[in-house]
Amino acid sequence: MSVVDDKGDPPLWLALENGLEDIASTLVRHGCDATAWSIGPSGCKQTLLHRAVDENNEVSACFLIRSGCDVNSTRQPGPNGEGDEEARDGQTPLHLASSWGLEEVVQCLLEFGANVNAQDAEGRAPIHAAISNQHNVIIQLLISHPDIRLNVDNKGRNFLHVAVQNSDIESVLFLISVQANVNSRVQDAAKQTPLHLAVHAGSEIIVRNLLLAGAKVNELTKHRQTALHLAAQQDLATICSVLLENGVDFAAEDENGNNALHLAVMQGRLNNVRSLLTESNIDAEAFNLRGQSPMHVLGHYGKENAAAIFELFLECMPEYPLDKPDNEGNTVLLLAYVKGNANLCRAIICCPKSPLGVMGPIAMNVSPSLVRHCGRLLCHKCSIKEIPIIKFDLNKPVRVCDICFDVLTLGGVTS
Repeated sequence: MSVVDDKGDPPLWLALENGLEDIASTLVRHGCDATAWSIGPSGCKQTLLHRAVDENNEVSACFLIRSGCDVNSTRQPGPNGEGDEEARDGQTPLHLASSWGLEEVVQCLLEFGANVNAQDAEGRAPIHAAISNQHNVIIQLLISHPDIRLNVDNKGRNFLHVAVQNSDIESVLFLISVQANVNSRVQDAAKQTPLHLAVHAGSEIIVRNLLLAGAKVNELTKHRQTALHLAAQQDLATICSVLLENGVDFAAEDENGNNALHLAVMQGRLNNVRSLLTESNIDAEAFNLRGQSPMHVLGHYGKENAAAIFELFLECMPEYPLDKPDNEGNTVLLLAYVKGNANLCRAIICCPKSPLGVMGPIAMNVSPSLVRHCGRLLCHKCSIKEIPIIKFDLNKPVRVCDICFDVLTLGGVTS
């Protein structure tokens, strides 16, 4: 009864394929093997159940399951190692049915003892496959099983992490509805929460729903960054606003002493800078561990829109101390000059509220010279002192102010 035809098909499969369930039942009653290993894709070994599921033949699959076939076997390499990915993916029929969305097959497999926690070669359980493919009915069937374990895959993710990373809002909402832990961390080096992952995915709606479900807004990554730090670095002004609305600690500093404004400026995120300056009381003059304020960061890392960010700072903070140096004595003008950011230099020099003493000499038609150490502009009437500045590759004497002259002289020309 298990002799195959010239195509390799056993009698039981032929009966099922042709809809002859009565004959198939007779064959099974007389001892026909319902598992029936045979050659599958690329020469691998598979059971009739694998074949029925792969061909989306739910009627045949359910018949085989009810007839006592092996419901937990995975496909295997052929006698000489034949078979591509299918032979080594470690997927059970429940994995396959969950991926294909075969609801009747999944229900039948669970009724007849399929292992709901079986892991494939990547450490993924069937529920991960259902979530990845957005099969909500199957997700509910699996998660309602009394033996379900809320495992992680070999990347340290549980099913909520996977759904968030895939921006699968329907699965996220379902998992929230069954009380999935919205603060569970990925079990890897980064240890990120679903909220961190939602920000990385750029999904405002998932961020909002996680917060409504109780996600802790101030949880930190391993680099001591909040979700606001992460959003500030991407073009996610709306998510920045959502986090601010929900009480995120806008003053939080990461392992480098940066607040969210430092990072938004560093990445040139104009809209994020606007949200942070207008929707919170973030300290725009805070110094990080490098001794730089967000304005110094703008001079150091400023991109093409640096001038626009500078103007936004002054619009929100007209009295911003532009001449305040960083820990190395550099002003924002000097940093922008050294980095060759002409647009930012021009915006600083032309700023009518700049405290740098620029407008006076220009109005009197006195040609100012750039003081290349602290960034101020002084004419020859304001300073006659000149000195080389080796650290800026200025080997010929250049004009400096009295303070910089003392610093360079007392501290050594190469300091």
